[in-house]
Order: sequence, then C-alpha cells, then structure tokens
Amino acid sequence: MLLKFPFDDRYARGNGYREETDFQMNLFVNGFDIYVTNECHSFHLPLSQVRTGGQRTRPLKRLYWSIYYTRYFFGKYYERYAKRLRLRSPRWLALVAFSIFAVYRETLRPSLHAIAMWVVARRRASTEHLSAT
Repeated sequence: MLLKFPFDDRYARGNGYREETDFQMNLFVNGFDIYVTNECHSFHLPLSQVRTGGQRTRPLKRLYWSIYYTRYFFGKYYERYAKRLRLRSPRWLALVAFSIFAVYRETLRPSLHAIAMWVVARRRASTEHLSAT
C-alpha cells in the first residue's frame, strides 16, 4: 500500500503539519475506508517533558506552517473529499474556518487554559482549606 500511496515528502519543511493526515486522506479519496477506534491511542508529550524529536517550532511559525500545509492539503484533496461526503462547502470556506481555529489554538487557547487551571487550583485549595477546618 505504501508503494501505491507513498507519503508526500513535501511536508518535510517547517513542522510537518498534516504529514500523517495526507497519507490517510489519499487512501480515503481513492476509495478506501478509514476506521476509527477507541482501542488505540496516540498523544504528543509537551515540550516540558520531551526536549528532542519531532518538528518543534515557535507558535507563530507553527501557525504559519499549519495554515500553509492545510492550504496545500486542501488543494490536493478537498474536491474529492467533498464529493465523497457530499459536502457543499467550498474549499475557501473550509480553509477560512481552519485558519480561524488555528489562530485560536495558537493564541487564545494557551492563555485560556492557563486561566482555567489557575481557577481549578484555587477551587481545590479552597475546598481543601474548608475540609481541614
């Protein structure tokens, strides 16, 4: 299967965003089904736990490359994907929606997560204090 549907080496620059998705989408738009299971898990460790490996980039570069590669990815597959799933949304709209999400993910989400964790920690401390008295 890898000989017929090889990985696209164009994703080697930047952060490699969509490298694995490209392989899966290539199979999907060529008639193969993709199955999802909760029996298999994958996760990426945060930089604080793993300092080497992967394609590490700063947030603004990560934002640039994720939009750059999504545009490339949509150019390769969106029309066939939309046809197979009977989507009516044009490719440009899908790219705009992704870009908005990517900006949120790289700018607002980290700050909002930090605030949420601070609130949770304060609530735990307050609850522990009340339990101790």
